[in-house]
Amino acid sequence: MYDRLGDWQQALEFLSQALPVRREVGDRAGEANTLTNIGHVHSRLGDRRRALEFFTQAPKPPP
Repeated sequence: MYDRLGDWQQALEFLSQALPVRREVGDRAGEANTLTNIGHVHSRLGDRRRALEFFTQAPKPPP
């Protein structure tokens, strides 16, 4: 929601807190979603290289 409000720093803070929790519980789909959302926020901030780092970290779904 912070992303939609344009408060990207707050969005990054909450997403960054969620990421290790998703990883700890083994929620691969949630991890991928969180990494993708972090990437989108960095893209909106104009840091496309950083965004790409997060997009490429997202786990791929099984075939």
